[in-house]
Amino acid sequence: MTQIALCDDDKFFLPRARRAIWKAAHDLDPELRIDCFTDYGMLLKGMKTEEKEYQIFFLDIDMPGINGIT
Repeated sequence: MTQIALCDDDKFFLPRARRAIWKAAHDLDPELRIDCFTDYGMLLKGMKTEEKEYQIFFLDIDMPGINGIT
């Protein structure tokens, strides 16, 4: 199973990006999981509390505070 983390503060873009990733990758891994986050704090908290190990990260590089490159 491939687990993907998608983090973007644009609430309009986030579901569209999720659908695009799903369409592109679901045939390669039918058990694909995509978790969406609207800020990096939520992503980090989710990784710690749920002990998730993501194989792929899609991170917005233009967000308040910490960015996807950092």
